[in-house]
Amino acid sequence: MAVLALPDSPHQDLLNPPTPSPRNRVDAVDVVRGLLMCVITVGHGLILLNDSESNKWLGLLITKVTNLGTPGFTMISGMLLGYFESTYSHFQRIRWKYFIRGIQLLTLAHLLISLATYPLRQETSLIEACLRYWYITDALAVLFMLLPTLVPRLDRPARIVLGITCLLSWKLFSFFPSISSPILLVVKEFTFGVSLRDNPLLGDTYPIVPLAGLFMIGTVLGNSFARSIVGATLGQFVGTLRRSIVPLILLSGFLVGLWGAGKFFSEGFFGNTLKTLFYPEKLSSLLPFYIGVLFLILAYFVRKIEMEKNFGRFEKALALFGKTSLFTYVVQYFLVQTIPALIGWRNQLNIAEWTLYLGGTFMILFYLARIYNDSFLKGWNRSGKAKRRPSEMKRENALTSPDISPELLNLKKDLW
Repeated sequence: MAVLALPDSPHQDLLNPPTPSPRNRVDAVDVVRGLLMCVITVGHGLILLNDSESNKWLGLLITKVTNLGTPGFTMISGMLLGYFESTYSHFQRIRWKYFIRGIQLLTLAHLLISLATYPLRQETSLIEACLRYWYITDALAVLFMLLPTLVPRLDRPARIVLGITCLLSWKLFSFFPSISSPILLVVKEFTFGVSLRDNPLLGDTYPIVPLAGLFMIGTVLGNSFARSIVGATLGQFVGTLRRSIVPLILLSGFLVGLWGAGKFFSEGFFGNTLKTLFYPEKLSSLLPFYIGVLFLILAYFVRKIEMEKNFGRFEKALALFGKTSLFTYVVQYFLVQTIPALIGWRNQLNIAEWTLYLGGTFMILFYLARIYNDSFLKGWNRSGKAKRRPSEMKRENALTSPDISPELLNLKKDLW
C-alpha cells in the first residue's frame, strides 16, 4: 500500500497498510448532496403557494429549513476539494477539473437558469435578466476557479483562520459609505452582496466572501474525512461531528440573541449595529445552526452507509441526485418555477395541491436524473480520461509498496 509522507503537507500520514484506500466517489457524501438538492427544490417551490395567512407562516418556516441548501452545499463542495487534496497526488489535475467546472457554471448553467427564471422576472429582455441576477452556481464557479490554487498553499489552521475571518467580516462592509462608482459597486455586490442602501445595479447575488469562508473551512473537514477513511477511524470522525453540533446551535442562539438585543435598543447606534450584524439569516447568525444540522446529517449517513454498509433504496435515490447535482439543480428550476409560472400556478396552490405537485416533481426529477446519469453524455464525460500515476516524488518519501490501489491511480470522475 502506498505511503505518502511529505512533511508539513496535508498528504502526510494518510496511507498505512492494511487500511482501506480512498475512493473516487463516497456514497455518504453523494447522499448528503442529493438531500441538499431536494431541500433546495422544496424552497424554490414555495412560489407556488397561495398567499393565505396560514401559508405565509408555513412558507416562512419552510424557508428557514430550506436555507440549509446554500451553506450546506458550499461547505460540502469545499469538503470534496479537501478530500481530493489529501488522497490524490496529481492535484494539478484536480485544480484543472474545478476550473473547467467553474467555466461550465458561469456559462451554460447561468444561461439555462436565467432562461428558467425569466418568466418570474420583470426585466424586458433575457439579456438584462442574465446580467442582473447571479445565482449560487455563479458564486461557486468563482470559488472553483480561484480557491483550488490557494488551498494547497495554506496549512489547515491558516484555512480555518481565513474562513472564520471571511464569515465574521463580510457584514462589516455594510457600514462603509455608499459607493458611487458603478464598477466598484458591482464588485462590492458580487463580493459582499446587494444592499438597497447603495441603489444597487444588480438584482440579486450570492456574496462570495462568506461563501469562500465556508468553502475554506470545508476543505479542512475534507482533509479530516480522508484521513479517517484511509486510517479506518470513521468512528472518531463521526464522534467529532456529533460533539460539534450542540456548541454550534448554542452559538447560533447567542448570535440571534444579540440581534434581539439590538431590537430592544433599536433607537441608538448600538442597537442598529447589532440588528445589522446579527440579523437571523443563513449566512449570518443562523449559519452555525445550519452547520450543526449539516454535521448531524453528515454524521448520520457516514455511520449508516460507510460504517454499517447500509445503503438502501432511499439512500440510492438521494445519491443519484448527488451524482447529477448540476443537472438536477438546473432542471428543478424548470419543473418548480418555469412551467408553473407559464401555466398560471404561481401563488395559486393550497398546501395539499402544493404537496402533490412537489411529489410529482421529485418523481419526474428522479427519472430524468437517472436517464441523464446513464446516458451517452454522462458516459462520454467519464470516458477518455487517461490513467495517471501519482506524481513523481523522491523514492524514499513516495511509494513504499507496489500494492497501489487503482482508485488512487485514476480519478475517473469528479465528485461535484
